[in-house]
Amino acid sequence: MINYYMLIQTKLCMPTPGPRLLARIHLLAHLDEGLARRLTLVSAPAGAGKTTLVATWLRHFQEPAWQKSQSPIPNPNPPAIAWLSLDESDNDPGRFLTYLATALHIAGSESGKVALSLLQNEPHASLELMVTVLINELLSQQDRIILVLDDYHHIGAPAVHRAISMLVEQPPPCLHLVLVTRTDPPLPLARLRAHRQMQEIRNEELRFSLAETTAFLGNELEQALTTADIVALEQRTEGWAAGLQLAALSLRRHEDASTFIAGFSGRHPDVLDYLVQEVLQRQPSHIQEFLLQTSLLSRLNPSLCNAVTGRDDAHSLLHYLYRANLFLVALDDDHVWYRYHHLFAQVLCNRLRTTQPTSETMLHARAAAWFAHAEMAEEAIQHALSARDFALAANLISRFGERTWTSNRPATLLGWLDALPTDIVRTRPYLGLLRAWSLWLISRWYAVAPALEEAEASLSLQETQSYENDPPQPVLEGIAAAIRANLALSNHEPAQAIHYAQISLRHLPATNFVWRAIVSQISGDCYRAFSDWQAATQSYDEAILIGQATQNIYTTLSAIRSRAELFHMQGRLHMAEAGYRRALQLAEEMEGRHLTATANCHIWLARLLCEWNQLQEAQRHLEEAIAICRPPEYGVGLIMGHAVLAELHYLRGDVATAWTTLHEAQKLARIFPLDNMQQYVQQVEVQFHLTQASERGDSEAMQALVVWAQHRGYMVTTQFEQPLQEAVLYAHFLLVQGLRAEALEFLSHLRIRAQRAGQNGIYVRLLNLEALALMAEGSYRPARKRLRQALDLAAPERMVRPFLISGSALMPLLEQLRRQRVGLDVAAVTAAFADRLQPILVSYFARQRAGTAAPPISFTNRESDVIPLLAAGLSSRQIAQQLVVAESTVKTHLNNIYRKLAVNNRTQAASRLRDLKLI
Repeated sequence: MINYYMLIQTKLCMPTPGPRLLARIHLLAHLDEGLARRLTLVSAPAGAGKTTLVATWLRHFQEPAWQKSQSPIPNPNPPAIAWLSLDESDNDPGRFLTYLATALHIAGSESGKVALSLLQNEPHASLELMVTVLINELLSQQDRIILVLDDYHHIGAPAVHRAISMLVEQPPPCLHLVLVTRTDPPLPLARLRAHRQMQEIRNEELRFSLAETTAFLGNELEQALTTADIVALEQRTEGWAAGLQLAALSLRRHEDASTFIAGFSGRHPDVLDYLVQEVLQRQPSHIQEFLLQTSLLSRLNPSLCNAVTGRDDAHSLLHYLYRANLFLVALDDDHVWYRYHHLFAQVLCNRLRTTQPTSETMLHARAAAWFAHAEMAEEAIQHALSARDFALAANLISRFGERTWTSNRPATLLGWLDALPTDIVRTRPYLGLLRAWSLWLISRWYAVAPALEEAEASLSLQETQSYENDPPQPVLEGIAAAIRANLALSNHEPAQAIHYAQISLRHLPATNFVWRAIVSQISGDCYRAFSDWQAATQSYDEAILIGQATQNIYTTLSAIRSRAELFHMQGRLHMAEAGYRRALQLAEEMEGRHLTATANCHIWLARLLCEWNQLQEAQRHLEEAIAICRPPEYGVGLIMGHAVLAELHYLRGDVATAWTTLHEAQKLARIFPLDNMQQYVQQVEVQFHLTQASERGDSEAMQALVVWAQHRGYMVTTQFEQPLQEAVLYAHFLLVQGLRAEALEFLSHLRIRAQRAGQNGIYVRLLNLEALALMAEGSYRPARKRLRQALDLAAPERMVRPFLISGSALMPLLEQLRRQRVGLDVAAVTAAFADRLQPILVSYFARQRAGTAAPPISFTNRESDVIPLLAAGLSSRQIAQQLVVAESTVKTHLNNIYRKLAVNNRTQAASRLRDLKLI
């Protein structure tokens, strides 16, 4: 489960309105009207009463007097309420999603449950993926949910903004989103406004009218004010709620209200400081001291305040401040946790620094100690850093670091480490290792090796030094070796990776499940690269056991899938299918349907189904995998998913769609420069060219193949040791060129490699190609023998695809074999398979001959957004306003569109787009 002890529960509590609250009926009605739209935006400066208004509105839904008939909600039941108060630390995507999913989950629905499970089992999944999970969960929600994100102006992370855009632009029917913010967020507000999908309440609406000011002051003050005084105060505050409240607090202490109001100016830049000083000076000295000493706390409760101030009466003081409306907001119904009005807290902090400059460090240190004792890691570390008690901060990071990144918050961990003096990180190996691993998890791969080298250097110098909360020396060496193994594997050095993995396992204790699972998975991948199936299986089995023992579904799914891949590569398709389907069933049972590990299972099962020519089911699995991986932060799944989908379209004969999909895979491969994925995408492209060159005599395809072979430096030699899958493509290329003798020599060598590696799927394809080469030389009997061998191997596992991609020249040989099978003593299983295969091949090659070979023009998603606006005649500035981007960005997109269309201006582009029927 999620580490709830690391969550600040009061962030999820709706504030309790104060005892003397002014009802603002017209604004509550505006909020009610907004429920018929996607988004309600409450945007106004600090102190305008935004949070109080929304909290008051939501409280109405919880009161018996609320009349359902007066609400636009179609469901007769009151909506569920999910509240999340944001702060600067929520710019960490993992932290933000944890709170968002928890808020939805505790709102009284099942929504958020799957996302929370996903966070537990896949700590570095993308935020957009998680929001996709939430949207899909909410689709099954019957009752309405109002989700409030308070203080959204603290959010500056683009990833979080993109995630909220998804909720706004693709909202589930049950969800209504309310954003409470000081500044407009970078969301598509113009489009929402134009389509009447957004309700807005801004500073103009929030300003108190004269009637509201009169009512407010009547509630707050015992003495009666004259109409002239009320008008003057309303004009000077311009209806600003916080200004009115501060003025009312001061007026309680002034006998001459008219004199005070006459000297009050809401436009004066120091008005807030003036009013706070007036309030503070009128308070008893112990209250003033308490306010200043607790101003550094983002949240307050009696125990915390006592620890920070050294008092023992914080409970009564907080109760007094709340009842006195002294800018204290209750964060829960039990009035245990509070917070100061943000602007009030800022002024108090400034005054503390001015009047007690030496106290701040001590107060932060006391707060850090309290939060650490309460196991509230993030606030403990932040206060320790603010106190510049870097030794304490380092110890706390060491203590909570692993829990932080395994809870999907590597960015938070990295931020803490970067806030420490570099000398501390350099001299504490565990902190350096945490930093290297955090860099890996957030995809800053270029920085991992230097960070790891620095940590290893520190480790070698600190053999006798130990630090509080750091693992012992052997464990540190095991972690360093595990990270080193991961780096080696990513650099295509499996032998080195195995070496480091073995070192890691020797040092890691059996109880260190997190790192041993990582190492076992890496080891299995390395042994698989060497076709050591037994060792790979043992490693994956160990990872499965660890995953099951720790209820870590991500580890379990990954290991089960990897073991099924072994069967797949060996051509044992039925066993592979059983493994993939077992993993998917496990994902369903353990609520891991939306894990990226599950997406990988869908992709590999789809590849297997393509082997059997079961394209409809394969497409369903691919579409589900791609949906899990969007938006693109999980690059491997997206690249491979699109590449396999392109192959599927090609098998159907939909060549144009195949090329479009392949271009999308190529674009993703450029975004995520992963060598193995780039190689896979290139292999798919080469196979397309091979088919076009052999089936249609496409000269452009042949030229592309020549360029590819030259670029890769291929040559015919028995010492050729390129990846086997790619080598098969080169052998096919030799045949298409008509170099039969060279092809036969090369194929003979490759068959030995495939046989030794136990890769029967590739072996079947090599036999087919050899049969084609022998038939082209007039050696029909040996050719039939090779084809029969291929059919014998393929029949039990129903391998269809190796025959489809070998080429139509194989058809006459297959027909001869079918006619003469009695004399050739063909096995019944093989004969039946050949009979089923023949019509599949006929249909496939007919589709290939009819397909359109020319790859279409491919535009990015953003370019596709620009095209209709360009066609409508909008200027660059107008397009930028519509898309909420910079004008320079629009000009870049336009230039890319012109280049792809081979035109020079807007007029030519529009004409060309019409010719292509793209507009």
